[in-house]
Amino acid sequence: MIKKFDHEGREIQVATTRAGSGFTIIQGKTDQPLTEIQVRSFRTEGQRFILETDAEMSEGKFVCVEEEIYVHLGGQSYHFKPPARHLAQGGSGEYKSPLPGKVIQITVAAGDSVQTGQTLAIVEAMKMENAIKADRDGTVVETLCSEGEIVAQGQILVRVQPLSQ
Repeated sequence: MIKKFDHEGREIQVATTRAGSGFTIIQGKTDQPLTEIQVRSFRTEGQRFILETDAEMSEGKFVCVEEEIYVHLGGQSYHFKPPARHLAQGGSGEYKSPLPGKVIQITVAAGDSVQTGQTLAIVEAMKMENAIKADRDGTVVETLCSEGEIVAQGQILVRVQPLSQ
């Protein structure tokens, strides 16, 4: 499972995979190397959690408010919220790559109708998949990349003509 969060203005991507009786958490920040944590066990009791890694046993509290998560662990408090979505900027209809990476899937072609929330392309960056989604209904004008292509951060991937309002 892959989740993205904004923590103190920096995007964090967290992926979890099963590993034996526990799981592995891989965390990536846009400006730092990946961090990998082996979790032996994790359990919740109400809003408390107990997390055991190879190095230590930790106990903390968490609160979820809509899509935001507040965690108190080891005397520190952390606030995680969904990152700003990588959608068209300024109503331009241009959908850009959020990070440098590899285009692993293009799900639309010129002339296709798209709906709000529909995935237009998927870019793999830092071993994480980033779905680029439409922020409004419209028609695809052109795709400016192909599957397997390496793209830069901010590179335009798809142009969509929004429906008249």
